[in-house]
Amino acid sequence: MIMINYLFEYDEFGNVAKYIGTDSENVFPTNCRQVGSNNHFNNDFTKLKKARIPEGTEVIGYRAFANCVNLEYIQLPSSLRYIDSSAFIGCTNLKEIVIPENIKFIAEATFDTCKSLEKVVLPEGLVHIEAFAFAGCSNLKEINLPESLYRIDDNAFAGCESLEEVNLPQNILRLGDSVFSDCVSLKRVTMPRRIPIEGHGIFEGTKLNALHFNL
Repeated sequence: MIMINYLFEYDEFGNVAKYIGTDSENVFPTNCRQVGSNNHFNNDFTKLKKARIPEGTEVIGYRAFANCVNLEYIQLPSSLRYIDSSAFIGCTNLKEIVIPENIKFIAEATFDTCKSLEKVVLPEGLVHIEAFAFAGCSNLKEINLPESLYRIDDNAFAGCESLEEVNLPQNILRLGDSVFSDCVSLKRVTMPRRIPIEGHGIFEGTKLNALHFNL
């Protein structure tokens, strides 16, 4: 580690890797392209309750905020282009997230087990939600999927126990295995008639009685 800022430590590549301040709310430094070390074992932002990532930041690294159980709110910049897998896994008190418009896919397990997550805003232009991206988000009641989305991978929303309704966009081409499995409150799904159902057990463990098709 190389000490650069009295509130943050950076790794040898200049990526912000650790918060060493004492306040639970803080703004990340503006002179950094990536938040999260290339060696994820160095990451430690567990003290933070609220955070703002400044404009100019382009990458949230692998497991950057993993298991930051105190984190309730984080503001992401419009300059952000990539959120690596498991970036927010286990942030059990994170309540909402707005994904910037330059993000084209939600990587594997990005928000896995974010049990308090209630609100997710996905941008138009998003094309792919990878496996386990929102699995175990048990407090998520609704999700607005953009029309640009064409693929949702295995278990992406598995175990979202509060999810009641899903409207799949017209451009969706693939649903993986168990995408909405164990969404025990799910009662209504609207989807395009032409969608190829490739996955197995997509709606297993739900209260879904019928599918509604868009003409």
